[in-house]
Amino acid sequence: MVLVARLPNLDGIVHWALPSGGGHGLHIDHSRGRLYAACDEAALVEIDSGSGKVTNVWPIAGAPDVTFFNPATGPVHVAIGEPAWSKRSIRERDKAYGQ
Repeated sequence: MVLVARLPNLDGIVHWALPSGGGHGLHIDHSRGRLYAACDEAALVEIDSGSGKVTNVWPIAGAPDVTFFNPATGPVHVAIGEPAWSKRSIRERDKAYGQ
């Protein structure tokens, strides 16, 4: 779940559901208006930052340890510690679930 609140008063609170549990490591792509949440249930979720609509879901090898979005080059990097250390770099054009 993503909790959204209006600044500076933290009012207008809204909860955006994610299709995968254990979301953390939220990053933002300001130029495209997208949020990226890596989830413990082995998924990277892309969310429209204006509406909260899920726009893509990519599988990853396991629960994420850390994520990083690189605005200069475009990919979201996800480091996964278990089952074995691996890294997944995802670009917007990569196929997602259901595509």
